[in-house]
Amino acid sequence: APSPPPSEFGERAALIPTQRMTGDDLAGRIYPEDVVCLSSDPSTPGMVCCVGEDTENSSPPTAHVYWLREHDNDRMEHIADLTILDRALLHGDTVIHKKRKGLVTATSMLVDIRYADGTVVTDVDTRSLKHLQPFRQGNWVVTEGWLGRVISCRDHVTVQFEEDGSQCLVTATSNGELVAAQNMYERSPFFPSMAVKAGASFSFASAQWIKGAYNNQK
Repeated sequence: APSPPPSEFGERAALIPTQRMTGDDLAGRIYPEDVVCLSSDPSTPGMVCCVGEDTENSSPPTAHVYWLREHDNDRMEHIADLTILDRALLHGDTVIHKKRKGLVTATSMLVDIRYADGTVVTDVDTRSLKHLQPFRQGNWVVTEGWLGRVISCRDHVTVQFEEDGSQCLVTATSNGELVAAQNMYERSPFFPSMAVKAGASFSFASAQWIKGAYNNQK
């Protein structure tokens, strides 16, 4: 998507501040798509959707934030309560660095990755990564020139049983046919080698068996 014109949102600051800045010094300098957290809850990140305009003699400036959590994840927050974590820059954005202005002509991003065994790999170029599940509820998609939004997803999951190697195919929807057998983020997508078990209202007897057969000991 194209970046907002500078006349609408002003000039963006540097990509990552050298220090985390709170709302007191960021009032009027938080922008849409900034990654933030509450000063009182640094463990929960969120993304700014839009920022209220500053006006004299009005209430404190606010920002509309979508939080990465299961409940109460869409809120208006006082900018003074926010801490900026990261700022995404797009081609064509007007930026300023040490009082010098310029335009973004290219971007890259390096990330740290923690594997399931706890191993951490640093400075991985995101161009070498891809999503396990590229289509999620709420994603914007394009097909044959039409723009749309995903409203529901169904995962076709092949489950293999350790006891005898038998396999069945389960169509997993939001009804909880399959649940993770290990503690992990509740919205984690299904992925190869993930340990799962039948949900409370589902039985593997109703699955499509592609190798072996169902028995009630599974």
